[in-house]
Amino acid sequence: MNALHTATTLLVTSLMTQAHAAEDDRHSPLGAHQHSVAELNVAIDGEQLMLELVSPAYSLLGFEHQPRTEAQRAAVTRLQRYFTDDKAFRFDTTAQCQLAEFTIETELLAENHHREEGHGDEGHSEFHLTYQYRCQQPQKLSRIELPLWQQFEQLRALQGQITGPQGQQRLSLNRGGHLQL
Repeated sequence: MNALHTATTLLVTSLMTQAHAAEDDRHSPLGAHQHSVAELNVAIDGEQLMLELVSPAYSLLGFEHQPRTEAQRAAVTRLQRYFTDDKAFRFDTTAQCQLAEFTIETELLAENHHREEGHGDEGHSEFHLTYQYRCQQPQKLSRIELPLWQQFEQLRALQGQITGPQGQQRLSLNRGGHLQL
């Protein structure tokens, strides 16, 4: 990895981290943890496009506790597969964006679940997803479609920030909306 790429990645990560930290301790631009609303932060720097989605588990699954039934375990598995298969966001194909890196964090995935002493499984679980893309023609990136609206009926709104060549702006979308960059 060359020094410019490393510096760009650090800059974009820093911008997203600052935007994320500037919110409150629940990682939500709305203040308290709020069902049916998720946070979406977008950062564009040269060929790098980063998307960060932070959502209460309820907004994606309809529950926030550890899965108790086979149906709930299957729902968590389907959700993980959906996001891992990169189906949540769609870009103009002329921008030639390719997924470079993806992470998913949540207390609800078996490999990530570590119950602390004195804490049950009834908390407010969240999903924290980070996508990093490399776009060959970033100047052609003008719109991001959000197929995730069709996948998650409980999700009603996205709020967050877009940071890019045009500066920083607040993001607020209702169900069915798309990002205009």
